[in-house]
Amino acid sequence: MKISLIKNYWKKMYRSNSRMLLTISGLVLSVIILMVGMIISETYLESQQYYIQPYKNNNAVILESDIDYKTYEYYKVNSEYNVGLEIYTNYLYNLKTYEKDGCITKIHGNCVKIDENANLNYWSNGEDISSRYSTKLLSGRLINKEDIYNEEKVTVIDSALAEALFGTKEAVGKEIKFSVMIEGELSGYESFKVIGVVEASDYTNEQLSSIKEKYMADTTEMFGKDETMYIFNFYIPYSINIGNYDVSDFKMDLIFTSQTDSYRDITSEVREASMKNNYINIDSIVNADIMYEKYAADIKASQKTILYVVLFVFLVSGLSIMNTMMFSVKERINEIGVRKAIGAFNVDIIGQFIFEGFVYGVIGSIIGVILAIIISSHIFILLNGNLFNIECLVVSKEAILLSISASILVGVLASIIPAIYASHIKVADALRFD
Repeated sequence: MKISLIKNYWKKMYRSNSRMLLTISGLVLSVIILMVGMIISETYLESQQYYIQPYKNNNAVILESDIDYKTYEYYKVNSEYNVGLEIYTNYLYNLKTYEKDGCITKIHGNCVKIDENANLNYWSNGEDISSRYSTKLLSGRLINKEDIYNEEKVTVIDSALAEALFGTKEAVGKEIKFSVMIEGELSGYESFKVIGVVEASDYTNEQLSSIKEKYMADTTEMFGKDETMYIFNFYIPYSINIGNYDVSDFKMDLIFTSQTDSYRDITSEVREASMKNNYINIDSIVNADIMYEKYAADIKASQKTILYVVLFVFLVSGLSIMNTMMFSVKERINEIGVRKAIGAFNVDIIGQFIFEGFVYGVIGSIIGVILAIIISSHIFILLNGNLFNIECLVVSKEAILLSISASILVGVLASIIPAIYASHIKVADALRFD
Protein backbone atom coordinates (compact mmCIF):
# COMPACT_ATOMS: atom_id res chain seq x y z
CA MET A 1 0.00 0.00 0.00
CA LYS A 2 2.76 2.45 0.94
CA ILE A 3 4.78 1.58 -2.19
CA SER A 4 1.82 2.31 -4.46
CA LEU A 5 1.26 5.58 -2.60
CA ILE A 6 4.91 6.60 -3.15
CA LYS A 7 4.58 5.79 -6.86
CA ASN A 8 1.50 7.99 -7.01
CA TYR A 9 3.38 10.83 -5.25
CA TRP A 10 6.19 10.55 -7.80
CA LYS A 11 3.78 10.72 -10.75
CA LYS A 12 2.24 13.88 -9.33
CA MET A 13 5.67 15.44 -8.87
CA TYR A 14 6.89 14.55 -12.33
CA ARG A 15 3.80 16.02 -13.95
CA SER A 16 5.28 19.49 -13.38
CA ASN A 17 8.74 18.40 -14.55
CA SER A 18 9.96 21.84 -15.69
CA ARG A 19 9.54 23.33 -12.19
CA MET A 20 10.94 20.14 -10.69
CA LEU A 21 14.12 20.39 -12.80
CA LEU A 22 14.54 24.06 -11.95
CA THR A 23 14.16 23.34 -8.24
CA ILE A 24 16.59 20.42 -8.30
CA SER A 25 19.11 22.54 -10.24
CA GLY A 26 19.26 25.01 -7.35
CA LEU A 27 19.95 22.23 -4.87
CA VAL A 28 22.55 20.71 -7.18
CA LEU A 29 24.36 24.04 -7.40
CA SER A 30 24.32 24.41 -3.62
CA VAL A 31 25.72 20.91 -3.09
CA ILE A 32 28.43 21.47 -5.72
CA ILE A 33 29.66 24.68 -4.07
CA LEU A 34 29.62 23.09 -0.62
CA MET A 35 31.27 19.85 -1.71
CA VAL A 36 33.94 21.46 -3.91
CA GLY A 37 34.83 23.89 -1.12
CA MET A 38 35.16 21.10 1.45
CA ILE A 39 37.07 18.78 -0.88
CA ILE A 40 39.59 21.45 -1.88
CA SER A 41 40.03 22.55 1.75
CA GLU A 42 40.50 18.99 3.02
CA THR A 43 42.86 18.14 0.16
CA TYR A 44 44.92 21.24 0.93
CA LEU A 45 45.15 20.37 4.63
CA GLU A 46 46.08 16.78 3.84
CA SER A 47 48.80 17.95 1.45
CA GLN A 48 50.31 20.03 4.25
CA GLN A 49 50.86 16.86 6.27
CA TYR A 50 53.94 16.46 4.09
CA TYR A 51 55.46 19.49 5.85
CA ILE A 52 54.11 18.60 9.28
CA GLN A 53 55.30 14.97 9.25
CA PRO A 54 58.95 15.68 10.23
CA TYR A 55 57.70 17.45 13.36
CA LYS A 56 55.58 14.42 14.28
CA ASN A 57 58.18 11.80 13.38
CA ASN A 58 60.86 13.43 15.52
CA ASN A 59 58.59 14.86 18.26
CA ALA A 60 60.17 18.13 17.22
CA VAL A 61 59.63 21.61 18.63
CA ILE A 62 61.30 24.65 17.07
CA LEU A 63 61.99 27.66 19.28
CA GLU A 64 62.93 30.90 17.52
CA SER A 65 64.49 33.86 19.34
CA ASP A 66 67.19 36.47 19.09
CA ILE A 67 70.69 35.06 19.29
CA ASP A 68 71.43 34.55 22.96
CA TYR A 69 73.82 31.77 23.81
CA LYS A 70 72.68 31.92 27.46
CA THR A 71 69.29 30.63 26.33
CA TYR A 72 70.96 27.95 24.24
CA GLU A 73 73.24 26.85 27.08
CA TYR A 74 70.35 26.83 29.57
CA TYR A 75 68.26 24.43 27.50
CA LYS A 76 71.33 22.42 26.55
CA VAL A 77 72.25 21.82 30.20
CA ASN A 78 68.86 21.69 31.92
CA SER A 79 66.65 20.06 29.31
CA GLU A 80 66.33 16.28 29.14
CA TYR A 81 65.66 16.53 25.41
CA ASN A 82 68.06 16.62 22.49
CA VAL A 83 68.69 20.32 21.75
CA GLY A 84 70.20 21.52 18.50
CA LEU A 85 71.19 25.06 17.46
CA GLU A 86 70.74 26.58 14.01
CA ILE A 87 71.40 30.14 12.90
CA TYR A 88 70.25 31.19 9.43
CA THR A 89 72.45 34.06 8.29
CA ASN A 90 70.62 34.49 4.96
CA TYR A 91 73.96 35.38 3.40
CA LEU A 92 74.30 33.81 -0.03
CA TYR A 93 77.64 32.87 -1.55
CA ASN A 94 78.24 31.95 -5.18
CA LEU A 95 79.62 28.40 -5.11
CA LYS A 96 79.58 27.65 -8.84
CA THR A 97 78.40 29.11 -12.16
CA TYR A 98 77.23 27.14 -15.18
CA GLU A 99 77.04 28.73 -18.63
CA LYS A 100 75.75 27.12 -21.81
CA ASP A 101 74.30 28.54 -25.01
CA GLY A 102 73.91 31.98 -23.47
CA CYS A 103 72.17 30.67 -20.36
CA ILE A 104 73.76 31.26 -16.98
CA THR A 105 72.94 29.39 -13.80
CA LYS A 106 74.49 30.36 -10.48
CA ILE A 107 74.56 27.93 -7.58
CA HIS A 108 74.45 29.87 -4.33
CA GLY A 109 74.95 28.54 -0.82
CA ASN A 110 72.97 29.79 2.15
CA CYS A 111 75.24 29.59 5.17
CA VAL A 112 73.58 27.88 8.15
CA LYS A 113 75.44 27.76 11.47
CA ILE A 114 74.77 24.66 13.56
CA ASP A 115 76.03 22.84 16.63
CA GLU A 116 76.80 19.12 16.98
CA ASN A 117 73.10 18.17 17.11
CA ALA A 118 71.83 18.31 13.55
CA ASN A 119 68.28 17.32 14.46
CA LEU A 120 66.39 18.47 11.39
CA ASN A 121 67.48 20.06 8.15
CA TYR A 122 65.95 23.24 6.83
CA TRP A 123 64.12 23.18 3.51
CA SER A 124 64.93 26.50 1.89
CA ASN A 125 62.21 26.80 -0.72
CA GLY A 126 61.78 30.56 -0.49
CA GLU A 127 58.13 30.23 0.52
CA ASP A 128 57.71 28.51 3.87
CA ILE A 129 60.63 29.02 6.24
CA SER A 130 59.24 26.40 8.63
CA SER A 131 59.47 23.51 6.17
CA ARG A 132 61.92 20.88 7.36
CA TYR A 133 62.90 17.33 6.66
CA SER A 134 64.62 14.65 8.72
CA THR A 135 68.40 14.49 8.46
CA LYS A 136 69.95 11.25 7.20
CA LEU A 137 73.73 11.03 7.01
CA LEU A 138 74.85 9.37 3.76
CA SER A 139 78.62 9.59 4.12
CA GLY A 140 81.28 11.13 6.33
CA ARG A 141 80.29 12.66 9.65
CA LEU A 142 78.44 15.59 11.13
CA ILE A 143 79.93 18.63 12.84
CA ASN A 144 81.17 17.79 16.34
CA LYS A 145 82.21 19.65 19.50
CA GLU A 146 85.89 19.75 18.47
CA ASP A 147 85.00 21.45 15.18
CA ILE A 148 83.09 24.08 17.11
CA TYR A 149 85.72 24.59 19.80
CA ASN A 150 88.64 24.76 17.35
CA GLU A 151 86.65 26.83 14.81
CA GLU A 152 87.45 24.33 12.07
CA LYS A 153 86.47 25.42 8.57
CA VAL A 154 84.44 22.34 7.78
CA THR A 155 81.00 21.96 6.26
CA VAL A 156 78.19 19.48 5.80
CA ILE A 157 76.21 19.63 2.55
CA ASP A 158 73.31 17.64 1.12
CA SER A 159 73.60 15.16 -1.73
CA ALA A 160 71.90 17.47 -4.25
CA LEU A 161 74.43 20.25 -3.66
CA ALA A 162 77.25 17.69 -3.82
CA GLU A 163 76.14 16.56 -7.27
CA ALA A 164 75.56 20.12 -8.46
CA LEU A 165 79.10 21.15 -7.43
CA PHE A 166 81.12 17.99 -7.99
CA GLY A 167 78.96 15.76 -10.20
CA THR A 168 78.85 13.06 -7.52
CA LYS A 169 77.43 12.43 -4.06
CA GLU A 170 80.89 11.31 -2.92
CA ALA A 171 81.98 14.77 -1.84
CA VAL A 172 83.67 14.04 1.50
CA GLY A 173 87.18 15.48 1.46
CA LYS A 174 86.45 17.98 -1.30
CA GLU A 175 86.32 21.74 -0.77
CA ILE A 176 83.75 24.41 -1.48
CA LYS A 177 85.25 27.79 -2.28
CA PHE A 178 83.58 31.17 -2.61
CA SER A 179 84.31 34.87 -2.49
CA VAL A 180 83.00 37.11 0.28
CA MET A 181 81.60 40.51 -0.66
CA ILE A 182 81.02 43.23 1.92
CA GLU A 183 79.14 46.34 0.79
CA GLY A 184 79.73 45.44 -2.83
CA GLU A 185 83.48 45.03 -2.49
CA LEU A 186 85.52 41.85 -2.45
CA SER A 187 86.56 41.10 1.12
CA GLY A 188 88.36 37.82 0.53
CA TYR A 189 87.90 34.14 -0.23
CA GLU A 190 86.76 31.28 1.95
CA SER A 191 87.36 27.56 1.65
CA PHE A 192 85.53 24.88 3.64
CA LYS A 193 86.29 21.16 3.65
CA VAL A 194 83.30 18.85 3.19
CA ILE A 195 83.20 16.37 6.08
CA GLY A 196 79.71 14.97 5.60
CA VAL A 197 76.92 14.53 3.07
CA VAL A 198 73.29 14.27 4.19
CA GLU A 199 70.28 13.17 2.19
CA ALA A 200 68.70 15.99 0.17
CA SER A 201 65.11 17.13 0.51
CA ASP A 202 62.63 16.66 -2.33
CA TYR A 203 62.89 20.37 -3.07
CA THR A 204 66.66 20.43 -3.49
CA ASN A 205 66.49 17.24 -5.57
CA GLU A 206 64.06 19.07 -7.88
CA GLN A 207 66.58 21.89 -8.19
CA LEU A 208 69.29 19.36 -9.04
CA SER A 209 67.08 17.78 -11.73
CA SER A 210 66.58 21.20 -13.31
CA ILE A 211 70.33 21.87 -13.30
CA LYS A 212 71.04 18.44 -14.82
CA GLU A 213 68.44 19.00 -17.52
CA LYS A 214 70.06 22.29 -18.50
CA TYR A 215 73.74 21.58 -18.21
CA MET A 216 74.54 17.94 -17.53
CA ALA A 217 72.45 16.19 -20.18
CA ASP A 218 74.01 14.95 -23.44
CA THR A 219 71.54 16.95 -25.52
CA THR A 220 70.07 20.19 -24.30
CA GLU A 221 67.73 22.45 -26.21
CA MET A 222 67.83 26.00 -24.91
CA PHE A 223 65.25 28.68 -25.63
CA GLY A 224 66.68 32.20 -25.52
CA LYS A 225 68.97 33.58 -22.86
CA ASP A 226 68.24 33.57 -19.15
CA GLU A 227 69.97 33.72 -15.81
CA THR A 228 68.83 31.45 -13.01
CA MET A 229 69.94 31.15 -9.40
CA TYR A 230 69.53 28.02 -7.30
CA ILE A 231 69.97 28.17 -3.53
CA PHE A 232 71.20 25.30 -1.37
CA ASN A 233 72.11 25.22 2.31
CA PHE A 234 75.57 24.42 3.58
CA TYR A 235 76.18 23.90 7.30
CA ILE A 236 79.19 25.13 9.29
CA PRO A 237 80.11 25.26 13.01
CA TYR A 238 78.29 28.11 14.73
CA SER A 239 81.58 29.41 16.18
CA ILE A 240 82.81 30.54 12.76
CA ASN A 241 82.13 34.00 11.34
CA ILE A 242 82.49 34.50 7.61
CA GLY A 243 83.74 37.92 6.58
CA ASN A 244 83.43 39.15 10.17
CA TYR A 245 79.70 39.70 9.77
CA ASP A 246 77.85 40.80 12.89
CA VAL A 247 75.42 38.01 13.75
CA SER A 248 73.61 39.89 16.51
CA ASP A 249 70.75 40.84 14.20
CA PHE A 250 70.11 37.25 13.14
CA LYS A 251 67.68 34.78 14.69
CA MET A 252 68.51 31.43 16.17
CA ASP A 253 66.44 28.28 16.14
CA LEU A 254 66.64 25.73 18.92
CA ILE A 255 65.38 22.35 17.77
CA PHE A 256 64.12 20.05 20.54
CA THR A 257 63.57 16.39 19.72
CA SER A 258 62.83 13.32 21.81
CA GLN A 259 62.36 9.61 21.26
CA THR A 260 60.22 9.19 24.37
CA ASP A 261 58.25 12.38 25.07
CA SER A 262 55.68 13.97 22.80
CA TYR A 263 56.14 17.35 21.16
CA ARG A 264 53.30 18.65 23.32
CA ASP A 265 55.26 17.79 26.48
CA ILE A 266 58.37 19.43 25.07
CA THR A 267 56.42 22.56 24.18
CA SER A 268 55.04 22.78 27.73
CA GLU A 269 58.50 22.46 29.27
CA VAL A 270 60.03 25.06 26.93
CA ARG A 271 57.31 27.56 27.75
CA GLU A 272 57.52 26.86 31.47
CA ALA A 273 61.28 27.43 31.45
CA SER A 274 60.87 30.74 29.62
CA MET A 275 58.39 31.93 32.26
CA LYS A 276 60.75 31.05 35.12
CA ASN A 277 63.80 32.73 33.56
CA ASN A 278 63.50 36.39 32.67
CA TYR A 279 66.49 36.37 30.32
CA ILE A 280 64.87 33.75 28.05
CA ASN A 281 62.92 35.49 25.31
CA ILE A 282 60.97 33.42 22.81
CA ASP A 283 59.75 34.93 19.54
CA SER A 284 57.82 31.85 18.45
CA ILE A 285 57.39 28.15 19.06
CA VAL A 286 56.49 25.74 16.28
CA ASN A 287 55.31 22.15 16.57
CA ALA A 288 53.04 19.87 14.54
CA ASP A 289 49.84 21.28 16.08
CA ILE A 290 50.88 24.89 15.50
CA MET A 291 51.87 24.09 11.93
CA TYR A 292 48.47 22.50 11.28
CA GLU A 293 46.67 25.49 12.81
CA LYS A 294 48.68 27.80 10.59
CA TYR A 295 47.64 25.93 7.44
CA ALA A 296 44.03 25.72 8.66
CA ALA A 297 44.04 29.48 9.24
CA ASP A 298 45.22 30.01 5.67
CA ILE A 299 41.99 28.56 4.32
CA LYS A 300 39.65 29.84 7.04
CA ALA A 301 38.75 33.02 5.15
CA SER A 302 38.06 31.02 2.00
CA GLN A 303 35.87 28.61 3.95
CA LYS A 304 33.82 31.51 5.36
CA THR A 305 33.25 32.90 1.87
CA ILE A 306 32.21 29.47 0.62
CA LEU A 307 29.85 29.07 3.58
CA TYR A 308 28.15 32.41 2.90
CA VAL A 309 27.72 31.57 -0.78
CA VAL A 310 26.36 28.11 0.07
CA LEU A 311 23.87 29.53 2.59
CA PHE A 312 22.67 32.08 0.05
CA VAL A 313 22.25 29.49 -2.69
CA PHE A 314 20.52 27.08 -0.31
CA LEU A 315 18.17 29.91 0.73
CA VAL A 316 17.31 30.62 -2.90
CA SER A 317 16.88 26.90 -3.50
CA GLY A 318 14.58 26.63 -0.47
CA LEU A 319 12.42 29.50 -1.71
CA SER A 320 12.33 27.87 -5.15
CA ILE A 321 11.18 24.58 -3.60
CA MET A 322 8.56 26.39 -1.55
CA ASN A 323 7.30 28.19 -4.66
CA THR A 324 7.21 24.96 -6.64
CA MET A 325 5.33 23.19 -3.88
CA MET A 326 2.77 25.99 -3.60
CA PHE A 327 2.10 25.73 -7.33
CA SER A 328 1.85 21.96 -6.93
CA VAL A 329 -0.69 22.38 -4.11
CA LYS A 330 -2.86 24.72 -6.16
CA GLU A 331 -2.72 22.39 -9.17
CA ARG A 332 -3.88 19.49 -7.00
CA ILE A 333 -6.60 21.12 -4.90
CA ASN A 334 -9.26 18.84 -6.44
CA GLU A 335 -7.09 15.80 -5.76
CA ILE A 336 -6.55 16.90 -2.14
CA GLY A 337 -10.32 17.32 -1.71
CA VAL A 338 -11.04 13.88 -3.13
CA ARG A 339 -8.42 12.27 -0.86
CA LYS A 340 -9.86 14.00 2.19
CA ALA A 341 -13.41 12.98 1.15
CA ILE A 342 -12.44 9.31 1.07
CA GLY A 343 -10.79 9.47 4.49
CA ALA A 344 -7.29 10.99 4.18
CA PHE A 345 -6.15 12.80 7.31
CA ASN A 346 -4.26 16.10 7.46
CA VAL A 347 -1.08 14.23 8.39
CA ASP A 348 -1.39 12.21 5.16
CA ILE A 349 -1.59 15.39 3.08
CA ILE A 350 1.37 16.89 4.96
CA GLY A 351 3.36 13.69 4.50
CA GLN A 352 2.71 13.71 0.75
CA PHE A 353 4.24 17.15 0.19
CA ILE A 354 7.08 16.72 2.68
CA PHE A 355 7.95 13.50 0.85
CA GLU A 356 8.17 15.50 -2.37
CA GLY A 357 10.57 17.95 -0.72
CA PHE A 358 12.58 14.99 0.58
CA VAL A 359 12.82 13.52 -2.91
CA TYR A 360 13.97 16.90 -4.29
CA GLY A 361 16.71 16.95 -1.65
CA VAL A 362 17.84 13.37 -2.34
CA ILE A 363 17.98 13.81 -6.11
CA GLY A 364 19.71 17.18 -5.83
CA SER A 365 22.30 15.85 -3.36
CA ILE A 366 23.17 12.74 -5.41
CA ILE A 367 23.62 14.68 -8.64
CA GLY A 368 25.46 17.46 -6.81
CA VAL A 369 27.90 15.11 -5.06
CA ILE A 370 28.78 13.32 -8.31
CA LEU A 371 29.31 16.58 -10.22
CA ALA A 372 31.27 18.09 -7.30
CA ILE A 373 33.72 15.17 -7.29
CA ILE A 374 34.18 15.47 -11.06
CA ILE A 375 34.74 19.24 -10.87
CA SER A 376 37.09 18.88 -7.88
CA SER A 377 39.12 16.27 -9.76
CA HIS A 378 39.71 18.70 -12.62
CA ILE A 379 40.63 21.49 -10.18
CA PHE A 380 43.02 19.09 -8.43
CA ILE A 381 44.75 18.24 -11.71
CA LEU A 382 45.24 21.93 -12.45
CA LEU A 383 46.49 22.89 -8.97
CA ASN A 384 48.48 19.81 -7.98
CA GLY A 385 52.10 20.80 -7.64
CA ASN A 386 51.17 24.39 -6.82
CA LEU A 387 48.49 24.52 -4.12
CA PHE A 388 48.68 20.77 -3.46
CA ASN A 389 51.57 18.35 -3.07
CA ILE A 390 49.66 15.11 -2.80
CA GLU A 391 48.95 12.11 -5.01
CA CYS A 392 45.17 11.96 -4.80
CA LEU A 393 42.08 14.00 -4.02
CA VAL A 394 40.67 13.81 -0.48
CA VAL A 395 36.92 13.14 -0.46
CA SER A 396 35.82 12.53 3.12
CA LYS A 397 32.66 10.79 4.29
CA GLU A 398 31.90 13.87 6.37
CA ALA A 399 31.83 16.11 3.26
CA ILE A 400 29.47 13.73 1.45
CA LEU A 401 27.18 13.24 4.46
CA LEU A 402 27.05 16.97 5.21
CA SER A 403 26.19 17.84 1.61
CA ILE A 404 23.49 15.18 1.36
CA SER A 405 22.04 16.09 4.76
CA ALA A 406 22.00 19.83 3.98
CA SER A 407 20.24 19.25 0.66
CA ILE A 408 17.61 16.96 2.17
CA LEU A 409 17.09 19.29 5.13
CA VAL A 410 16.50 22.27 2.84
CA GLY A 411 14.11 20.23 0.73
CA VAL A 412 12.11 19.07 3.75
CA LEU A 413 12.03 22.45 5.54
CA ALA A 414 11.02 24.31 2.39
CA SER A 415 8.07 21.97 1.88
CA ILE A 416 6.61 22.31 5.39
CA ILE A 417 4.68 25.56 4.77
CA PRO A 418 3.12 24.34 1.48
CA ALA A 419 2.30 21.01 3.16
CA ILE A 420 0.52 22.71 6.06
CA TYR A 421 -1.31 24.97 3.63
CA ALA A 422 -2.47 21.91 1.67
CA SER A 423 -3.67 20.14 4.83
CA HIS A 424 -5.90 23.12 5.75
CA ILE A 425 -7.82 22.99 2.47
CA LYS A 426 -11.47 22.09 3.17
CA VAL A 427 -13.16 19.32 1.24
CA ALA A 428 -16.10 21.49 0.15
CA ASP A 429 -13.79 24.25 -1.18
CA ALA A 430 -11.55 21.74 -2.93
CA LEU A 431 -14.45 20.02 -4.72
CA ARG A 432 -15.84 23.39 -5.91
CA PHE A 433 -12.40 24.56 -7.11
CA ASP A 434 -12.11 24.88 -10.88
